[in-house]
Amino acid sequence: LQCLLLAVRRADVAVQVDKADVTLFAGILEMAAALFEESKDIAAEFLSDVLALCGQHLRYVGTRLPDEAVCSLRATALGLRQRQRQAAPELGVSSKGDLRYTDIK
Repeated sequence: LQCLLLAVRRADVAVQVDKADVTLFAGILEMAAALFEESKDIAAEFLSDVLALCGQHLRYVGTRLPDEAVCSLRATALGLRQRQRQAAPELGVSSKGDLRYTDIK
């Protein structure tokens, strides 16, 4: 978790210097999602915050974001959304998923 927090801080500073560095957030989000899946040490709140930060930076950069970063962000966000649906019995899906995913905003 400490490494991810440091990565977020450094990426945030890097984006202020060069907007193209917003691609760093795609990697951070991907790593945070993977760690969330593997461990209970990453909270849904942290993952939600990283998602929100990615959204803010995407709006900041606009259309200048490389396609690779956009694809990575979308794939990670869609994967998280799919896991939310699996974990949400109220959506009519068999609840075989991890309920922590329902706490991601």
